[in-house]
Amino acid sequence: RMARHLADPDVGAVTAFIREASQPPNWMSRYIGYEYATAQLAARRAQNVVGAQACLAGGAQLLSRENLEALGGRVDTETLAEDTVTTLLTQLRGRIVIFDPNAQCYAEEPASITGLWKQRLRWSRGNLQVSRRFRSIFFRPSRIHHLGNVWFGLQWYSTLLLPAFMILTSAVLVALWFVSRHDAMLLFRLLWGVTAL
Repeated sequence: RMARHLADPDVGAVTAFIREASQPPNWMSRYIGYEYATAQLAARRAQNVVGAQACLAGGAQLLSRENLEALGGRVDTETLAEDTVTTLLTQLRGRIVIFDPNAQCYAEEPASITGLWKQRLRWSRGNLQVSRRFRSIFFRPSRIHHLGNVWFGLQWYSTLLLPAFMILTSAVLVALWFVSRHDAMLLFRLLWGVTAL
């Protein structure tokens, strides 16, 4: 299902939906499966619409030979987010990156909080490295690619800064709890409502 997109010479790479398939399943793998089914599908479909993909999923990516040769014949490993670097470089060279939600790849994910923490810490460090390396493309429209699109930049940085926002929000809620429990509960419900929306 991914290969059919490469019939278009303008397409440089395709990524698929990663379906969590750890055996035996536990509460952690179910959480990750839910996260992938909601956040990954929604974000990557939206990125298809805008024409700017943030990341070829590491375990579910297919690059055309021409694209890989244009990138130097190998995948860049200077960061912890080589899949994101490949995605951005592909688009900077004027090729299209597509997410196909009908193509699926099964993946084994961390089975513990410690494993999930290590995975997400690696992803965060890699995305910080990518943000530093490609800082000149965000919020700068181009005729070659759509990575400078305002929507894409907002999505990139809101995802990148999400852990800081979560820590700050938690600290504010705890401090507010000691000042006014009623206001803290109201703010907590409002926060959950906005998150659900």
